[in-house]
Amino acid sequence: MMDPKLKKILIISGVILVLYFIMSPYQNCMRGEWKGIISQKNFCTMNTSW
Repeated sequence: MMDPKLKKILIISGVILVLYFIMSPYQNCMRGEWKGIISQKNFCTMNTSW
């Protein structure tokens, strides 16, 4: 079976990764409604920071 310490590290890492994708300004921009802009990815990269 998996070592309890390793299991705890994996769970915490997973939670941090999920929280990053939920709260990241870049991800929020990519989910936004920027249909009129030619390149949404470029727009989000230039207008968000972290």
